[in-house]
Amino acid sequence: MSFAPKAKSALSDRIQACIHVDQTCRIQSVDKDSNNWLFHLLTLVHQRSMIPALLNTSLNVNKQPILETPEDAFLFFDSSKVAVMVLDNFLISKS
Repeated sequence: MSFAPKAKSALSDRIQACIHVDQTCRIQSVDKDSNNWLFHLLTLVHQRSMIPALLNTSLNVNKQPILETPEDAFLFFDSSKVAVMVLDNFLISKS
């Protein structure tokens, strides 16, 4: 489910990158039944950071199209400062 409510002031200073200029957030909710893996990940993030959210953004380099394929992702990964990448069920690290 997706909607765009006003950000709660209690969290707004901790999630500034997620908040639009009009103080709204585009939220996508998930539950255990609809996506157990993502629900578990969000639960862990919340437990460790006390922030019950993840930021999802497009993956592209300035003035380049959004990455579409695993090959695009590896080319980006190899040429960027990104240290870790998750692709499907794999955690890929440069170290």
